[in-house]
Amino acid sequence: MSDVFREGSVSKSRADMPYSRVFTTEPKIRRVVWHKQLTVRTRATVLQESFYPTVDVPYSAVRQRMAALLGIVDDQSVLAYLGRPETVSRNNVGQIVRYDSGATVNKRHTFIRLLPVKKGYIEIFGLGYVYVKNDEWWIHWNHDVQAVLSVSDRAKNTLVSLPE
Repeated sequence: MSDVFREGSVSKSRADMPYSRVFTTEPKIRRVVWHKQLTVRTRATVLQESFYPTVDVPYSAVRQRMAALLGIVDDQSVLAYLGRPETVSRNNVGQIVRYDSGATVNKRHTFIRLLPVKKGYIEIFGLGYVYVKNDEWWIHWNHDVQAVLSVSDRAKNTLVSLPE
């Protein structure tokens, strides 16, 4: 027998090894803190407050303000926040067909799809809604007293004053 199995060379616990972790059934908690991260509702409220007191705003202006103020530019996130009215999607495809005889024919195909209404966070939270006016998308903001207060003002209003 070699002295590999001596009492002193076998560790009683894996916890005393510097590179190992103790087995646990507890869930792993990974906390990622991003600088100035806001929740979805707070972002939507900040976007609404930036247009106060204007009630009806073109969709393109809201998109530009989202990019400048919140840094949200990708189409999927913009759609999630703002939503869309019922629209028709048209895709045009051009194709050149060449036959064995040497003749070529230009063909155009149009694929039309009806896209249903998609509610965005601003409509879900009651901050506003999207509608169509003169073939242009508009957003109507619901400016009520609670949504107009900034986050710092809400904190001041919720402080409890203690009796002296």
